[in-house]
Amino acid sequence: MSKEELSFVHPSIKAIRKSIRDIDDSYSNFWDVLSELLQNSVDAINRKESKTGNIEIEINSLTKTIRVKDDGAGIKSENVPILLGPFSTDKEEEFDSIGEKGVGLKFVMFQSNYFEMKTSYLDSKETSYVILNEARNWKNSNSNEEIKLIREIKYDDFIGTEIVVKDLNQPDLFNLSYEVIKFILRTKTVVGNVLSIFNEEPSVRVNLKMTDINNKIYEEELPYKYWLPTEHEKKDNIVDFDKYILWCEEKKRTEEEKREYIEGKIVVRKKSFQHNDNREILSWSCVLPSRNYWDQISIEDKLVSQEILENKDLKSEYTEIMHQPGIYISVKGMPTGIRIEPPMTGALGYWGNLFIIFEDKTAGFDIGRKVIKGNGSKIYREYAKLLFSEYLSNVLKYIKEELFADEVSDWDKYKVFTEIEKQPKIGSDIIKFQNVPDNQEASVAAIFYELIGNNSINNIIPITTEYKGKYDLYAYLKGKDSSKIVVIEFKSRLRNIKSDFRNYKKLADELDYIVCWDVSSEDIRIFNEDSVEIKEYNIETRPEITHQMIIGSYATPINIIDLKVLLNRLSKK
Repeated sequence: MSKEELSFVHPSIKAIRKSIRDIDDSYSNFWDVLSELLQNSVDAINRKESKTGNIEIEINSLTKTIRVKDDGAGIKSENVPILLGPFSTDKEEEFDSIGEKGVGLKFVMFQSNYFEMKTSYLDSKETSYVILNEARNWKNSNSNEEIKLIREIKYDDFIGTEIVVKDLNQPDLFNLSYEVIKFILRTKTVVGNVLSIFNEEPSVRVNLKMTDINNKIYEEELPYKYWLPTEHEKKDNIVDFDKYILWCEEKKRTEEEKREYIEGKIVVRKKSFQHNDNREILSWSCVLPSRNYWDQISIEDKLVSQEILENKDLKSEYTEIMHQPGIYISVKGMPTGIRIEPPMTGALGYWGNLFIIFEDKTAGFDIGRKVIKGNGSKIYREYAKLLFSEYLSNVLKYIKEELFADEVSDWDKYKVFTEIEKQPKIGSDIIKFQNVPDNQEASVAAIFYELIGNNSINNIIPITTEYKGKYDLYAYLKGKDSSKIVVIEFKSRLRNIKSDFRNYKKLADELDYIVCWDVSSEDIRIFNEDSVEIKEYNIETRPEITHQMIIGSYATPINIIDLKVLLNRLSKK
C-alpha cells in the first residue's frame, strides 16, 4: 500500500456558500449595507497619517444602487483578492479600527448582483478595478461552479476606495424619504460620530446625494455627528442638568421654583464614568418633558407624519426611524443601533422620558451589531440606573404626564350593525363569541375569558385586571403542587407588543403570557428583525401555550396563546 499527502483544509463550494449565508443570517437591519460600507471608509481614513478625509455617499432608490467613495488609505493590489475572500480581514492588528470581523464587505458583496470596487493604496499609482456579477443569485443557488472576481490593474491618479453595489434587495431602505435616510446615517452608522458630541473636532467630511423613489434629487454635506433628540431645539428650551443643580444649591429653592425652572424644558447631561478596569465610559443623556414629546420632535424633523402616529399598528413599524427613548451604545464613535433593556427600578414609567447613549471604545459586539458581548450590557445598565436615579430625584418628579380624552364621534347603531354582519365569523362550537377579532384587543380578551369560563383553559385562574393600569390581567397558574401569579397581556396582533417594549410601557422580563389572535408570518418576520424568535409550542402538559417568544439565552421565554390556533386544537379533541 502506498502513502499519499491529501489537502483537506480547503473548504468546498458548499461550505463557502453556507458560510456566506451564515454571515447574512447575522445581519437583520435594513441599514446594515450602508453601515458596513461607511465603517470601512472611516477605517481607511483613520489609516492615513492625517486621519482626515472625505466620504461621498450616493443612493439611488430608483435603480436600487449605493455608491460610497472615500479618500482613505485604500488596499494594496496584492491584498484585494485575499481581502474579498471569505474569512479574511486586514484589520486584525488595528485597535482603532471599528470593523473587526472581516465579514462586513462579504455581506455587502453577496447582497447584490453587481459589485464594483476600485482602490489604490496611499500614494501608489496602481489602482485595482474589481467587478463581481450575480453574487446574490449564486449565494441562493445550488450551483457547484466557483464564483470569480474580474480584476484589472490600471495606473492612474485615483485615490482611496470607491464601491458601487447595484440590484440590492433592500425595499425597506430604498422606500425611505431623504430626511429619514439622513436620520439613519446619523444614528445607525459611523456618519453619526458620537465622539463629536463630546467636543472632538470632526475629522471627516461627508457628502450625501440621493435620488428618491419619486425621482427627486437631494444633495448636501452632512454633519459628522450623532443626531441627538435636541438637535433642532431652541437653546432656551434646553436646560443643562449640572447647571440646574448648581442653581438649586445657590440658595434654598422651593419645590415650586424648581418645577417652574424646568417645566416644559428638555434637561440634558454629559457625564463620564471611570470603570473599575480603568476604562472611561462617556454618556450623553436627556429627559423630555413628556413621552408624547418624542412624537412631536419626530414630526418636526420630518421623520414621520401625524397620520402615521395616530395609527397604532403603523406607528409600531416606524419606531426605528423615529426619535425614541432608550439606552443606546456607541463603540469608537460609531453608534451601533443596539438598544439595551432598562434596569429594574422604581417609577418604571419614567424610562419613557429618558434617552441615554454610552460611548465605550472597548465595547465589543456580535456580527450584525445586535447585542453587546460579555457583561457589557450589565455594566451599562448599572450606569444607566445611576443616571436615572439622579434624574428621578432632581427632574423627573416634577414632570406631569398629560391625559388626553378620546374624541367623541357620531355613532349610528344600524350602520355599525350592518358592518358587523359583514365581518368574518369564527365558526367554533367551543365558544359563543361570533366574529373574528379585527384588530380589537377587547375581543381577544373576551374570547380568552370565555375559554376560561367553559373550562377549555383550566390552569389559569384570573385574579384582577389592569392593576395600576400597566398590564391587562394578573392570574394564578395552577401547577402540580402549588400556584404562582402570572402576568398576562392581550393584543389583537402579536406585533403590537413590540412598540410597548420599545417605549418601555411593558417589560419583557415582567410578562408571562401574551394572548393574541392569529400569529402571522409577518409577526414572525418583524420580531426576527430584532433577533427575537417566535417558536411553535405543543407540549401536552401546557396545552394552552401555542408559541413562545425567545428573546435570548439569558431571558425566560414569554408564552403566547394564539386563540385561533388554540380553538383549532380544541375542536380536534
